Amino acid sequence: MVEGRSKSILDSPHLLPLIVIGVSAILLTPLTSALESALTQLAITLGLDVFIKEILLPVTTRVVAVVLKALGFNVTVINFSKLLLERGGSVKGVGLLWNCVGWQTLIFFLIVLIVLLCGSYTSKSKIVCSVIGFDLALFAGLLRILLVTVIDFYLGQSVALFFHDYMGTIFVLAWVLFFCYLSYRYILERKPMEMDVS
Repeated sequence: MVEGRSKSILDSPHLLPLIVIGVSAILLTPLTSALESALTQLAITLGLDVFIKEILLPVTTRVVAVVLKALGFNVTVINFSKLLLERGGSVKGVGLLWNCVGWQTLIFFLIVLIVLLCGSYTSKSKIVCSVIGFDLALFAGLLRILLVTVIDFYLGQSVALFFHDYMGTIFVLAWVLFFCYLSYRYILERKPMEMDVS
């Protein structure tokens, strides 16, 4: 045994499950896309699309506009769901749809969180994991929208649609994998073993 050897990712007991999850995520991308379509139909059936259109979409559009302004774009918000971007003499209009504000990412997050928290972990670490995960889910959803918008501005709508439909799904699955690794490695703490005093 080598003294003073720092712990590497290869020492993690969760490495194999994470590799399996990662490979599965890539192979199951078509299944994930089908699940997103089913969730969309369910949202329409339950009338949640109205709430998303009237509340979440305008808020998301404004947040995206603020971040794009910070990145150096001149941005005008039109009808709470469209952005008019201008930079370097180029002008481009980009529309955000209610189905693209990241609500599916939050549902995936909740499913992953339920699975993660099933173990025998301390209540404090479960709360910390939930809060960090929720923040990361919001960040991942926003980053996905920003990437699609910037790709549309610079490379055109067809490239942006490809990223949205295929790479965006892989992006979300990669985020889930990262969150699982972060949780197992740094956040979740096992409950101490109870001693038998009989």
